[in-house]
Amino acid sequence: MKMLPALVAASALLAAGAAHAADITGLWATDSDNGRVRIYQCGEAICGKLIDADQIRANPNETDQYNKNRALRSRKVKGLVLFSGYTGGPNEWTGGPIYDPKSGDTGRNGKLRLNGDKLEVKGCLGPICRTKHWTRAG
Repeated sequence: MKMLPALVAASALLAAGAAHAADITGLWATDSDNGRVRIYQCGEAICGKLIDADQIRANPNETDQYNKNRALRSRKVKGLVLFSGYTGGPNEWTGGPIYDPKSGDTGRNGKLRLNGDKLEVKGCLGPICRTKHWTRAG
């Protein structure tokens, strides 16, 4: 009879750990330029914002100079929303565009796939798709 509370507590801990493993929100380290992207809940969807990277540390006022839309080139790169409106879960989210401020390209058919503390980030430009691998940073 005394084992029942212990089993209930252990089950709750295991369930909490499983829920955390499928939680995509938080800080992620990109696989290039020592970047950091904060993934957060935005309404019913998932969004991602650039928090930090080598070029931001070198120049905190760096602007989105490579953007194909000239009207957006004066906005700061730090804090830039890279993707928004991604839905799905618990381990895969799909959505619209995903933006790369380093090239100014906006990929289509974005996909995020979570595997533990690893995140596969995919976007396509026409028939060419690129996949990045991020790791949980915090």
